[in-house]
Amino acid sequence: MIITREKALSTPQSMRHTVRRALRSSLLELGSGTKTELSDKLGISFPTVGKVLEQMKQEGEVTLLGLDESSGGRRANRYAFNPDYMLGLAVYYEKEQSVYTLFNWNGDLIERTVEDAVLHCEPEALASQLGNWIRSYPKIRSIAAGLPAAVRDGVISHIPTYGAFQDYDLKSYLETLYSIPVVVGRLSATFAAIINPDAIMWCEHDLLPSTLISIKERASTYVPEPHLPEMQLRDWEQDYIAGLQRLALDMMISDTRAV
Repeated sequence: MIITREKALSTPQSMRHTVRRALRSSLLELGSGTKTELSDKLGISFPTVGKVLEQMKQEGEVTLLGLDESSGGRRANRYAFNPDYMLGLAVYYEKEQSVYTLFNWNGDLIERTVEDAVLHCEPEALASQLGNWIRSYPKIRSIAAGLPAAVRDGVISHIPTYGAFQDYDLKSYLETLYSIPVVVGRLSATFAAIINPDAIMWCEHDLLPSTLISIKERASTYVPEPHLPEMQLRDWEQDYIAGLQRLALDMMISDTRAV
């Protein structure tokens, strides 16, 4: 992320928010950084970076790792994220269960819990179950939810069997109730055609290892083996939760309540 025209930012508050968001992205990417490194990477003046970093340190969002080795001048402070400053919650809802995953800035798993299904109930039951997590972990700053439904801008446009959620704006309902950013996505499978892919991932829930071997052998009769894409069995739940976590993390980066 490159920011060049600081003067174009309308207010000091919007400037702090923009700079803070940029620093979050860079520190997540780099792992740590000095004021000079971050200033050079972002194209933001050294004093501005220093001022916002100091505010983030005072609020506990970043920590001081120590001083870098001197290259002849003054030793520079090195900053890194406090991974537990904010937490994200990823959850997917199915017919038989609700699966919650709590994680920190680094994506480290804090807790994973399987709870009762709520889709057969009213939306209030889902919100109540979610509220238990928010009360237990007040540092939750974003929620990414997956449902077996077609969703557009947080509104559930098609969800067979669960009529109480049909045409329901779940995103707005939860954000109004808990004042936490929410993204609602689809749990169902999505298919896309890609020409000459480097790899093909198969859901291990639907395919046996022996079947994958047969597919590879059959494909090699049409395409020379060195030119075949890599074929792997993957855990769909792990990949799906990783996608939800990415969505939640993006919202955490843009969070303004700490500014």
